[in-house]
Amino acid sequence: MSRSSFIRHLFLLVLLLTIPNQIFGQSTDYSKIFNRWDEAVEWFNENKSWMKELCDEYDVDYEMATTIVFPELLRYSRYRNVLETLANKALYIQFGSEYSDFSVGVFQIKPSFVEDLIFSNELSKGKLYNILNIKEDYDDDSELREEIVNALQSEKSAFRFVIAFMKICEKRYKIDNFDEYEKVVFMSTVYNAGLKTKQEDVSEISTEKHFNDRLISDKYYSYSDIALWYYRFYRSGKKFIIV
Repeated sequence: MSRSSFIRHLFLLVLLLTIPNQIFGQSTDYSKIFNRWDEAVEWFNENKSWMKELCDEYDVDYEMATTIVFPELLRYSRYRNVLETLANKALYIQFGSEYSDFSVGVFQIKPSFVEDLIFSNELSKGKLYNILNIKEDYDDDSELREEIVNALQSEKSAFRFVIAFMKICEKRYKIDNFDEYEKVVFMSTVYNAGLKTKQEDVSEISTEKHFNDRLISDKYYSYSDIALWYYRFYRSGKKFIIV
């Protein structure tokens, strides 16, 4: 066995040993912690038709797609989103994400996240731009940035970015042998941390507690653990006993 092959197998072993502990060791009922939980669940129920249609069109698992973005709805505020977008939009368009990178819309996607999608190499440009539903050529960078931030303000356009993210993830990372719960942990972690995250770092990052709803300042949680809880009890269709 080559050294690179040994390292790859060792990483997979570590990942398989750590992620199951997160999956089966959950004891926190996040639905009782986040005030917007029921509101977020209802939002997905109300928007299921068009979201599932888009997922089916591009052969993406609807339950998985909605799960990895679910925690973002727990801290989404329409009023705050409007104010932040107004304050940062012009700066981003003129100077780029290095100067202004802010979360936009119900899925709380940052412009830099979309830029990483656009400049990825996993999908052909034709297929990628078809999913993103944006044109391929722009007169200058500011025109592209304006297109990005405008698209992020549309729920349907923003969800296309989530779908593109999932398609790229499936090609960039070695997750074919993961079960559904391992995929939830892995993909939600990368969604939250960004596509530049290295595969060997995902397991450790998945347990880090940096997420709150911006109202609870002294208590933070693991993003992927919230997503996993939602998937287990609301999306997978399977019943579990809370441990």
